[in-house]
This record gives sequence, C-alpha cells and structure tokens, in this order.
Amino acid sequence: VLTHRIAKLVERGVDPASILAVTFTNKAAGEMEERLIPLIGRDATDVLWLGTFHATGVRILRALAAFTTRKSDFSIYDEHDQLTVVKQAIDELHLDKKQFSAGDVRDRIVDAKEKALTWSDIPADDKWTEGFVRAWESYERWLEAANAFDFEDLLLVPMRLAEGPGAAGEKLRTRFQHVLVDERAE
Repeated sequence: VLTHRIAKLVERGVDPASILAVTFTNKAAGEMEERLIPLIGRDATDVLWLGTFHATGVRILRALAAFTTRKSDFSIYDEHDQLTVVKQAIDELHLDKKQFSAGDVRDRIVDAKEKALTWSDIPADDKWTEGFVRAWESYERWLEAANAFDFEDLLLVPMRLAEGPGAAGEKLRTRFQHVLVDERAE
C-alpha cells in the first residue's frame, strides 16, 4: 500500500525528496525500495527518505549533528557498549556494585528513554533513585565524550529536535510534505 501511495504522489508531481516513508524492518524497507524502482525510477527512489525508524533517526542525526552535542561521524552503541559505559559511570561515582548492577541501571535508562524521559524527570526520592540519576547523568557524559548515541537515542533525539524550537526543529517540521508509516505486522 505504501509503495503505491508513494508512486501516486510522485505521479501527481510531489518531489520525491519531500517524502519520508518509515517501516519497522530492514527487510520491509528493502522490499519497498525494490518495488518502487520500476514504478518511479532509480533517481526518484534514491532521493526519497525510506527506511526503518532507527535508520531514519540515524540519517536525521547525521544531517543535523550540528544541532546536537555530537559530530556527524558518531558511533552507535549497542547493548554491550551501553553496559560498558554504565559500568564506567558506576565506577566513576563509586556506587555500590551490589546495589547498582550495570544491567539494572542500563535497563532503567532504556526504559526511561523509551518513555521520552530525561534524568531530570526522575524524582530522586530515595537513595537508589538518587544513585541511578547520577549514574544516568554520568552515562550521558560518557556517550557525549565518545561521540556516541545509544540505540534509544536514535529515536529520542530526532523527536526532541523536531519538537524543539529553533532551526533544527523548523528544518525537520518543514522538510517533508508527506510522512508515510508502514503498518506493523505482528
């Protein structure tokens, strides 16, 4: 459906560069691209933005890196990398490793980011939460120093840029005339 919708838009004169189409898997994005080439041509397919949510986030972050605290050649940290950084943060803060396991802290950071929270949104009303918030702040400093984003940032940071005031938000809000989202097949 999305493929034919994109083809109809291009047929009606919409600039393919003003179309964003996102899907959930690399396989779906690849199949969509393969179907689009015979319908609208390689040149048009090459300029439209088509990919997974995370790949689109990476593309946005690389294009708008100047509006973040990272350079455009940033790294993307996977779960293993995240655990390493969380361990560094726990060590840096001299937190009790029995109380603050890297896995638990990392899982809480991921959970909070998936809810679009920041550490300042977390009420530090007990010792553990206070330590967690400090560990998360340190974790973010480590990521910034390493010029890296974690997997959750690939969605969260572009969302914050788009919602925010200023040039980055304006660029993202006006960049695409058409945003098409693939249905999730369960």
